Amino acid sequence: MKRKSLIGSAYGEVNIMKGLVFRTEFNGSISFSNGYRFNPAYTFGNFVNNTSFAIRSSDNNTWWGLTQLLRYNTKIGKHDIGIMASHESQESNWEGVWAETRDFLNNDITDLVGGATVVNPPTSFRGSSALESYFGRLNYMYDNKYILQATIRADGSSNFGPNNRWGYFPSVSAAWKVSEESFMKGVFGSGDLKLRAEVGVVGNQNTTQSFYANLTKVPTPWGNGYLAANFSNPDLTWEETKAFNLGFDLHLFRSRLEIIGDVYIKKTDGLLTLNELPYYSGGNNSYSPGYIQFPAVNIGAMQNKGFGLTINTVNIEKPFSWRTGLNISTDRNKITELYRNTPINREAWFMTSFLSRSAVDHPAWQFYGYQAEGLFQNITEIKGHAVQTAGSDTVVANAGTGTWVGDVKFKDVNGDVKITQDDMTVIGNPWPKFTYGFSNTFNFKNFELLVFINGVYGNDVFNYARFRNENPNGSGVGNGMLKGAFDFARVSSTDLNDKDAHVLNPGGRIQRITSNGANDNGKATQWYVEDGSYLRIKNVQLSYNIPAKLVQRISLEGVRVSAGVQNLYTFTKYTGYDPEVGTYNGSLVGVDYGRYPSTRMYTVNLQVNF
Repeated sequence: MKRKSLIGSAYGEVNIMKGLVFRTEFNGSISFSNGYRFNPAYTFGNFVNNTSFAIRSSDNNTWWGLTQLLRYNTKIGKHDIGIMASHESQESNWEGVWAETRDFLNNDITDLVGGATVVNPPTSFRGSSALESYFGRLNYMYDNKYILQATIRADGSSNFGPNNRWGYFPSVSAAWKVSEESFMKGVFGSGDLKLRAEVGVVGNQNTTQSFYANLTKVPTPWGNGYLAANFSNPDLTWEETKAFNLGFDLHLFRSRLEIIGDVYIKKTDGLLTLNELPYYSGGNNSYSPGYIQFPAVNIGAMQNKGFGLTINTVNIEKPFSWRTGLNISTDRNKITELYRNTPINREAWFMTSFLSRSAVDHPAWQFYGYQAEGLFQNITEIKGHAVQTAGSDTVVANAGTGTWVGDVKFKDVNGDVKITQDDMTVIGNPWPKFTYGFSNTFNFKNFELLVFINGVYGNDVFNYARFRNENPNGSGVGNGMLKGAFDFARVSSTDLNDKDAHVLNPGGRIQRITSNGANDNGKATQWYVEDGSYLRIKNVQLSYNIPAKLVQRISLEGVRVSAGVQNLYTFTKYTGYDPEVGTYNGSLVGVDYGRYPSTRMYTVNLQVNF
């Protein structure tokens, strides 16, 4: 991939009169990129890949933003007043082409034209988006004790239709410097205390342009035709979050101790997401002809509440200094309403059997699956359990076509003596109970050592990589690539008439090897939900400032040498590569589908000031 970019900005300020300033600013960027990829045919040991292919792509992107701002500040007696009004406009444009061919004569001819087969017709795309904003702010402070700030902004986004394009978002905040009151003099010594309160509304327009239907080309008996590429939604509108926050700032002992605390509650209405429609309505979230992409919709409401606490201290000042910073925060979310009155289930196109679910009165995107109670150890256990073979009304103890010893025993949650989708339940929660960070800075003479630690506690991770690769049954339900797959259940017999058939290595969790999937052992269960808590030594850096007397001899202002390492070590019980798995596509939260782990990086820096 080759990319060329140009980024620039320009601004100007005019002092119209005392306290009144006008500022205008223009920013822009242009980028051009060309991508080329060639995968050769090759033989590696016993593995033979006879398919070679090449992909070429090119795209251009432009963005510009223009801001005009007028601000006025004045002081009248004990009154400090600041007023600001501004207008912003910005626009993005993009376009590109993409093509792929396969089956090259040899690996020496690698250009696109050398491929004998055109996999897909060359495609092109283009689009644009724009946002226009007006906002104003009033700052007022009386006697350096009472502070008030009020803002209002109006945003118009091209992601929404003409009827819902504009959103209006007011906010008000107030603060009281309690330590400045006469009745509090001396209470905090040389420190101070400030109380804060904020309430306001913010908007989110991060979604696809779904208020109209795009067209896509499809083949017909009479030549090319066109179908809608997506369902239009002219009623799509802004997602709005109403937030209320209470907080305080406390400084004590000549600012050697700083404590900052906040509690909040947020209520979000009009949650923006893609509405996954069933196949019979044409939905498939695919770019393939004949399928219609899922539309963006306002699907429900959610509540978040939590707190944050930060403590900064100066522990030692002499003969060396030691400063620490500790922060801890928690957030609890809950779906309060779904406009379609049914839970939302999500799965990625590359996953099988795993679902994330959002349901009313529950946290968003919990893990949803089956409860595994162990492996069937003998025929008696099978006959005494609920029917697990799809389409059957009786227990089928058959090693060839149904349930047999060594198969997974799924819990009959609803008690109907059948294992169906109605027995699926919540098997994990990806949201941590709290997150934290802890920094230490040590200074001695010209040396400085920085150590930063962070982590989370109380969250679950679904180890999808282990779920697929501990399954010993090969392609489709697993790959059997992990060492744990070798602990599969060994059965004494596959004879249907053997009433004494049993598992030879009891106590395991890996199902037997079988050529059929009648028992559907590949269902996602709580066995693959792991504790995602971790503590990570995130950054360690040692720096040395060469004494000024030495560097000034060679006409330099200063020289600083530093060496550091990031992601030094992670303390965790998680069995995968990295418990910090993040989010895929906004809905698969805390699912490790093979995400590349955080890389340990070593750095050496030399900073020279002339």
